[in-house]
Amino acid sequence: MDHFLEEKETERLLLESKADLGAEFVKDEGKKPCLRIWNKGKGQARNVRIEFPEGNSFIVQAEVDQIFPLETLNSLQSVEISAVTHMVVKRKNVVRLLWSDNASEHNEKFDYPIA
Repeated sequence: MDHFLEEKETERLLLESKADLGAEFVKDEGKKPCLRIWNKGKGQARNVRIEFPEGNSFIVQAEVDQIFPLETLNSLQSVEISAVTHMVVKRKNVVRLLWSDNASEHNEKFDYPIA
């Protein structure tokens, strides 16, 4: 029985040390579209990077270059990047998010924000 409790405690500690990043389109305070990258996990994300496997035609690349790599993204923290509004943008886009956290040095997630 003690082994079971040890496993549960290890699992709980691992979950608390993991970051979980996501991407979604939202409107900023000025009602302009932007891409929000957020950490919905309990752990801190470090060395956050973003890639665009199918190319980037939907957010301002200069902002991406200024912000990323992002040193840290704490639990429930987010960063917003202005969306391109003068071009026709695909409705569904793909974003590859990469980061480190206390659970793993190499985390990766593909997200598909809808414009």
